[in-house]
Amino acid sequence: MEMINLFSNEKPSCKGPSKGFQEAQEGNEIEYNSKTEKGLQECVERFHGDNLISRLPDDILLIILSFLPLKEAGRTSVLSSRWRNLWSYILHLNFDDRSSMEKIIEDPNFRSVEREKYVKWVDSVLQSHRGSTVKELRICFSLVKSATKSVTKWLEFAFERHTEKLELNLSDGDCSHVPDERYVFPQELCRSDGPYKSSRLFNCKSIKMLSLGCINISGETIEFLLRGCPLLE
Repeated sequence: MEMINLFSNEKPSCKGPSKGFQEAQEGNEIEYNSKTEKGLQECVERFHGDNLISRLPDDILLIILSFLPLKEAGRTSVLSSRWRNLWSYILHLNFDDRSSMEKIIEDPNFRSVEREKYVKWVDSVLQSHRGSTVKELRICFSLVKSATKSVTKWLEFAFERHTEKLELNLSDGDCSHVPDERYVFPQELCRSDGPYKSSRLFNCKSIKMLSLGCINISGETIEFLLRGCPLLE
């Protein structure tokens, strides 16, 4: 697959991927080595020169990146300095790691390790994200109450970034988690006087689609969400 549409006129950078993406790679053990980088840089040199894509504004390039899987979008950071941090402004964040989920389903003994890797991956990407808004955030992985601190931080991120589509599905495929082990959606996150930073700013007005799966949530919290999300479809 030739990647001509992802190149600018700048000479390829030899500094490697951005720090944020490197951490994201390590967190999810994505295969990345000097051979991969060399191949990408050879492509850059091969197609070095003027092209229409490189003249497009960042907003358009971000739309193009949004059609790539999140891991692939992050890999564009090695192409040149033009692309080094562009991925960190992407508007659609889809953390749906099917390969790791399949590994867990095939052998439950991998569950603890894969959960830890997934949490580190999401944490790293969200910490590196530089955009002020996110149109879509999808968290789809088998997680339980032990991941409460991180999952709540991800929700805060979504609310602070005025996310329009939010999906939090912590199922392992059939939602077989014991109810007492499931993540509990914090009611305080929805209250203006709550302890969370986002709760002081939170009114949910930007959310148009909300999907919650395999979590525990009280009826009162659902009422808070419905009242605060007038654009829900």
